[in-house]
Amino acid sequence: MLASTLAYAAHAADVSKSSHSLTRQEVRANLEAWQRAGLAQAWRRDATPDIYSEKYQQRLANYERLRAIAR
Repeated sequence: MLASTLAYAAHAADVSKSSHSLTRQEVRANLEAWQRAGLAQAWRRDATPDIYSEKYQQRLANYERLRAIAR
């Protein structure tokens, strides 16, 4: 389960910067934003969360906002 969460977080990273290697600090900040936004909680169950639901979309927007602040 954790692997799928981290895989999704990695996928959520800006694709245009794929040639940029992330530092350990950047990875930790990204994971912290993921957790603070509530996305880790959404992915804890066996079933995939409803990524189109309003609640999930709000969490995703919050995650993206937190990531932008961390940059």
